[in-house]
Amino acid sequence: VVLSHSGGLGAIAADSLGAAGFRLPPLSEGAVTLMDELLGSTGGRGNPADITMALRDPVVTDVVTKLLEEPVDLIQVITAGDEALPARLGDAVKAAGEGAPPLHLVWSSGIRTAHDPAVIEGSPVPWFTGATIAARILAGCRDAVVTAPPELPPARVAVEGPTHVPDEVQAKQLLGELGLSIPSAVVATTADELLSRSAELPRPWVLKVAAEGILHKAADGLLILGLDDERQLSSALERLAPRLDDLPDSQFLLERQHEVLGEFYLGCSLDPHFGPVVGFGRGGSDVEQVAAVTWATCPLDAAGARRLLHSPAVAGALDRLALDEPVLERLTSTIVDVSHWFATAQAQEIEINPLAIVREEPGVVALDAVLRFPGGSKTAAPIDQSTQGA
Repeated sequence: VVLSHSGGLGAIAADSLGAAGFRLPPLSEGAVTLMDELLGSTGGRGNPADITMALRDPVVTDVVTKLLEEPVDLIQVITAGDEALPARLGDAVKAAGEGAPPLHLVWSSGIRTAHDPAVIEGSPVPWFTGATIAARILAGCRDAVVTAPPELPPARVAVEGPTHVPDEVQAKQLLGELGLSIPSAVVATTADELLSRSAELPRPWVLKVAAEGILHKAADGLLILGLDDERQLSSALERLAPRLDDLPDSQFLLERQHEVLGEFYLGCSLDPHFGPVVGFGRGGSDVEQVAAVTWATCPLDAAGARRLLHSPAVAGALDRLALDEPVLERLTSTIVDVSHWFATAQAQEIEINPLAIVREEPGVVALDAVLRFPGGSKTAAPIDQSTQGA
């Protein structure tokens, strides 16, 4: 119901509410009868209701109290300015008691006197400074209430105790099953086997030692980059072979070394307040900077993933790369897929660093990954001894 002291103001309010999807039903017979008794022939009894100058009279309290009995969702009182009106509306709300529809005031005249700011700010009922603003905000509140929130998986938190960190081969197998691109690779337990199969991969190569519990292969001296031929590979194998003997259940991992254009971080963890969260930011050593990663709750849809890509942490770096839309779509789908998997997986954490933008197809490749599971949990069985990935 709209109540005003001017037919013009009432029409403005009605038009604004109508454009926002609200319907203005006619007043009940009881409301019309009471207004006739209180106001005589003054004003109009439609909706909007126009009580002319009586809106600035104490009788407005009785009128509004009666309107608060109407079977409507809200009452809007619009005025061109009256210092006494907010208090009278407050008295009407108190008289109506609980269960009455919400009432608000639209103060359409702006600030005309030195007293107006104090009157508006001291109003005992909610107020707006314009009919259009009021209608838009009310519509937003209405739509937020009637739109069912998406169903989210039950929140979970990290389990205290030991964790299991699969080796890189197992971690990348899981990423491949999720649809992520991983480097083409050969896995072997001996140097001779790896040398005999190295021709299966395009050059240059990167040689790694994969073992459970290893978090930083470069820092641990378990990675050698830029191998261009079998001679260099043989020398690298000689250097890493003793490490293979030191680490139980370890194996050689030879991968194609891509031409990297940009490095990014994609990770998920369990926040104690929000449950599963996904973060995207600058990769490599930049990820150590807290501001380099932006986080959101899992799972994300494509729109949510794009918001991460446009976050201040990475927007500049991505803009400088001037990525084609297919690469951006691949990056977006990678974030979506990982966030959906982590939302329901038993993992405690996943870190893909770097998630690289590469010159070769498919444009986005997970070059390294670390996963943590609660103690005793295992990933799927290691990948078979065949060429893997891109």
